[in-house]
Amino acid sequence: MTGSHRSGTTWVGRMIASSPQVGYIHEPFNINGHCEFCTADFPYWFYYVTAEDEDRYCKPISDTLEFRYDLLGKLAVSRNYSQVKKELSNYWTCVSSRVKNLRPLLKDPMALFSADWLSKRFNMQPVVMIRHPAAFCSSIKVLNWSHPFSHFLEQDFLMNTHLYSFRDEIKRFADEEKEVIDQAILLWKLISFMILKYRAENQDWLFVRHEDISRDPISGFEGIFSYLGLGFTNRIVEIIDWHSMSNKNLNKIRPDYRLNGFRRDSETNIFSWKDRLTTAEIEKIKIETEEISKYFYSDSDW
Repeated sequence: MTGSHRSGTTWVGRMIASSPQVGYIHEPFNINGHCEFCTADFPYWFYYVTAEDEDRYCKPISDTLEFRYDLLGKLAVSRNYSQVKKELSNYWTCVSSRVKNLRPLLKDPMALFSADWLSKRFNMQPVVMIRHPAAFCSSIKVLNWSHPFSHFLEQDFLMNTHLYSFRDEIKRFADEEKEVIDQAILLWKLISFMILKYRAENQDWLFVRHEDISRDPISGFEGIFSYLGLGFTNRIVEIIDWHSMSNKNLNKIRPDYRLNGFRRDSETNIFSWKDRLTTAEIEKIKIETEEISKYFYSDSDW
């Protein structure tokens, strides 16, 4: 489960993981250490794993996908009872996932540039999320997230293989921090350029626009579950209903169906960017992303 960050990968990933057949793995490529199960150490955001350095990452990723947890290593650096309790809980989660033979769902937008390697090396079925450039930029603006563009330049293989046409632009952003909207625009272009390449080269991958699944979550998720070969039960429909508010009158639902922090009005969220961005910002985003966005969105989407 990858694609653009701020494109609903967590929402979609959590809904897929509502299947009793699936075990959820959260962002092993996140350099802030979001995945507690994975021991891989990625030096840059959007790290691009290649054949030249895959030996360094194969075992940690393989262990993660097999739900193998380094309990002794974790306990050795635990500083208090709370940490010990947490590590034991993580360990038993992994043991339970192995015993149940759950299919691993690796959710990580930061793994986008390594998605081809992951797909081939571990026989994955990629689901790639795409989001409207104005919606993406709006989300980055609200969070005021700055990005270190030097992390792209430091990766020679990534730059020489995929992002060479953006080299001068990336360098300008690495040399001098730009306004957050400008950063978001460039990030959207780099991410979506890669998604566009993947779409042309991988007919067996599933590409999902955030807006499409937000408008009709039940049909959208039914397609994703079918692609993944997962059962789409009434229980799962109810979970999706509640967490997307596609049925706004659905209040009676078992507490164990609810995932704290993941309920949202998915349809209303589609055009929230129109209230968050100025007219000038929207026009700027449209003009500067048009060369790539035209392959995903038409004028009517603006």
